Amino acid sequence: MNKDISSFKKIGYSEERPKNEDLDSYEVISVLLTDKKKKTLYRKITAKENEEISNFNKSWNIYNDLIDN
Repeated sequence: MNKDISSFKKIGYSEERPKNEDLDSYEVISVLLTDKKKKTLYRKITAKENEEISNFNKSWNIYNDLIDN
């Protein structure tokens, strides 16, 4: 395991591109390694994470509450 990306692998990222799956259901990041090479990592978005990301109304309500106070 490459030392530079081991922390990402611990939280669920993988170097392998998911096959036969919708890439939109994956979080994709590019990491610049110490040898100046880019590495693309993938992590499946769970239903809970997807709901939190797409639930803009909750964020909007919190924002409006902060403005009102």
